[in-house]
Amino acid sequence: MVIAIDLDGVVFGTEEYYRTYAQLYDMEFVKNGVVDKTAMDVHTRFGWAQNYADDFYEKYTETVLKSAPIRPGAKYVLEKLKQMGHTLVCITLRGYYRECEITITEQRLKQENIVFDKIIYSQKNKLNACQAEGVDVIVFTAGVGENGSEYRESVLVGLEGMGIVLDKDKNLKNFKRGEVNVIST
Repeated sequence: MVIAIDLDGVVFGTEEYYRTYAQLYDMEFVKNGVVDKTAMDVHTRFGWAQNYADDFYEKYTETVLKSAPIRPGAKYVLEKLKQMGHTLVCITLRGYYRECEITITEQRLKQENIVFDKIIYSQKNKLNACQAEGVDVIVFTAGVGENGSEYRESVLVGLEGMGIVLDKDKNLKNFKRGEVNVIST
């Protein structure tokens, strides 16, 4: 089975680190405070203009990517999936905005001894990458997986040809941390 796995919020705890650094940045430079608690991206969460978002990511991307820990259990699950004979394809946005993201990612994966069969960087449209790789399973975790029903739906649109059909009623639920749920029919 080919399994697509993202890095941020799945393997590495970068979501929490970005939110923390964004709050500090906002307090020091912008002073908006949180304007949308449900927003997954930090610049929308704080209502920043694009120039502040660009400045924030320029200042903090390297720090976050170098320091965010591996999520509890992530390495164990990846190793077990490999032992079971699954093909693990990492599909990530990293590298889309900054080349340093790829270098840091390669260093961190090597340092942590995490091995994927393939890593696809700079993927803003993960759907195309999933289709090209013949992905059988898509896993959502962390903030998006637990709370982002609109995001999950937007990712799964068009995957019916791959046999992935969203159950809209199941998808509307916000899930509890650690809960395993199936949102396809």
